Amino acid sequence: MLKFTASIYKEFLVLIRDIGGLIVLFLMPVSMIFIITLVQDSTFRSIKELEIPLLMVNLDHDTMGNVLERGLIESDFFNIDHKMNDKDADEASLKQAVADGDYQIGIVIPEGITDSVRKNSMYRITQVLGEMGMPKDDSIPVKGVVTVRMYFDPVIKKSLKNAAMATVENIINRVEQKFLNKTMTAALSEFPPEKDLPDLIDTPTVTVISNYASKGQYDFVPNSTQHNVPAWTMFAMFFIVIPMSISMIKEREDGSLFRLLTMPGSYFTIISGKVVIYLMVCIIQFILMLAVGINLFPLLGLPKLILGSNIMALSMVVISAAFAAIGYGIMIGSIFKTYQQATSFGSVSVIILAALGGVWVPVYLMPNLMRTISSFSPLNWGLNAFYNIFMRSASLGDVMTDCLKMLAFFVVCLAIGVGMFKIRKEK
Repeated sequence: MLKFTASIYKEFLVLIRDIGGLIVLFLMPVSMIFIITLVQDSTFRSIKELEIPLLMVNLDHDTMGNVLERGLIESDFFNIDHKMNDKDADEASLKQAVADGDYQIGIVIPEGITDSVRKNSMYRITQVLGEMGMPKDDSIPVKGVVTVRMYFDPVIKKSLKNAAMATVENIINRVEQKFLNKTMTAALSEFPPEKDLPDLIDTPTVTVISNYASKGQYDFVPNSTQHNVPAWTMFAMFFIVIPMSISMIKEREDGSLFRLLTMPGSYFTIISGKVVIYLMVCIIQFILMLAVGINLFPLLGLPKLILGSNIMALSMVVISAAFAAIGYGIMIGSIFKTYQQATSFGSVSVIILAALGGVWVPVYLMPNLMRTISSFSPLNWGLNAFYNIFMRSASLGDVMTDCLKMLAFFVVCLAIGVGMFKIRKEK
């Protein structure tokens, strides 16, 4: 019994003295469930509780345009803007903003849409009354079909695109019906009540068309492959944190690091060797993902991966993302002392960074607080850059900001890793 009690006491002391282990055991699971629940909260809410960024150009400024705008606001589905850089947006700047990913949806309400609906309603009513034997006014001109144009970010989910279009179409249909009812009521004020009213001609005046906004020559419909290959490529790259941190801890424990340090050169030289090897690993991972998306997916009936128009930009993104993942692995391997701590913290933290980065739930569906936090996730930078190339036909300049962020993240992580080595060496 004494040995049993002593064993319990010994394990308790070992546990409480291992601060890193306590963090992994208790703080990391709490952080993970808290963050992922916040990130995924929007997927469990009604679609009307979402606020999708929408840029609107209302050229009508009459009943149809105003009612459509008010209906979109009251739907609680959209967060509507009219200006860009304190200037009223036009269709060209709207399309560019959506193509850049600044807004997920853009809508253009054409000039004179109300006048067209009003005159077409009068024309349709006179045609119906003529069929009923009442005099009709042939002087009323018929207007052509008017088009409301909607532009969508290629990254947006198809279900949200369809929901947005359905919302706009429903509002337009209600307004058209009100015009018809009002016109019919006025025209039938002296109509004999014993006659049956015929059905109105079901020819809508306003139609809604949608297009994906794109900056380049590649104009394609986004699909599951275009979304998933970039997302899981970033996820796979950052999981090198596990073998990398294990390698670094093993070197310290078995003395191989000490033997390497006895040779001419610095610790930075040793780290550089790891960077080169794992850079090759990340590039091979990416090539493997591309091969699956391009060659295997079509054989399984899935959409084929389309690389986009700029291979130079794609190469820059891959290298920058690889460096960010390598830097994170070096930092984790330098901070933690045991395999268990490094692998547990590394794997859970990568999952958290992936959730924040939009790998599982698109960032634009997250609560506002989580959208702000996600902008600090290196996986979000890499994912945005990949999406810009794969779905927005971006150029090298368009992805350079995200690439520089990932390279800066690598430098910071590397500095922390080297600093931890120096601290341990002095001890």
